[in-house]
Amino acid sequence: MGRKRSVIGQPPLSSAPLAPWSHRIGWLHMPKSGTSFGTSLAHLANASLPHDATIGTNEAFVPTTAPRGSDEWFRTRQGKYFISRYPHDEWFRGIFWRHRSGKTMFGEHATLSQGSGWSPNYAGRMFVMMREPSSRARSAYNHFGHNCHGNFSSFEAQMRGTAVTMITGQRDRGLACIMCRPPCPPLTPNVSLAVQRLGTFAFVGLVEEWALSVCLLHTMHGPTFHSERCYAAEFGNSRKAGQYVLDGR
Repeated sequence: MGRKRSVIGQPPLSSAPLAPWSHRIGWLHMPKSGTSFGTSLAHLANASLPHDATIGTNEAFVPTTAPRGSDEWFRTRQGKYFISRYPHDEWFRGIFWRHRSGKTMFGEHATLSQGSGWSPNYAGRMFVMMREPSSRARSAYNHFGHNCHGNFSSFEAQMRGTAVTMITGQRDRGLACIMCRPPCPPLTPNVSLAVQRLGTFAFVGLVEEWALSVCLLHTMHGPTFHSERCYAAEFGNSRKAGQYVLDGR
């Protein structure tokens, strides 16, 4: 079960064979819509995971080049730390969505584009947590946009349609119109295609109904993965404010 090394802060390149379709999980990670959902997906994928395992934080895994408070700073504190403790090829062998290069797409803000490794075969194996648009936009502005936008209105107008374009794959990165640096060329979101694809998802949860969504996740898919039970760790928030119970904020 040898693992290939990857760039710091990124999921490792996987050498594991893919699991059967019924045991695959593709996490469409909408920005500012529940990084903590990864904790639930990990517990779903492997019932033997320690009950208190979470996508937590550890500053030892932050590159010294990452500015404190930047997206890279938060992402590496959480994702890198979790991956180092529970390597994918050992704990989640061949389960999570994989880029065609072999990189495991766990926690990435990748879109459903061919460049990301997604294909129509994954249509029935995608999992997503959605959030009320204005609340998500405000959270994204506070996290990213205030550094390069004079006001919330201009930022919200730029990021509008992010959820749709992530589902349709019209953009390659979910952060393309949210972070300050990536280019954000104008386009018309294909709403009809997004609705069509969303109807094929294996699971759609709501941040505003976190507890209900987590329990529903295990009810719907737990029998397949032999992980019907949900744990207290799945109801915490791993974002920058630390660990606290999610209440839809």
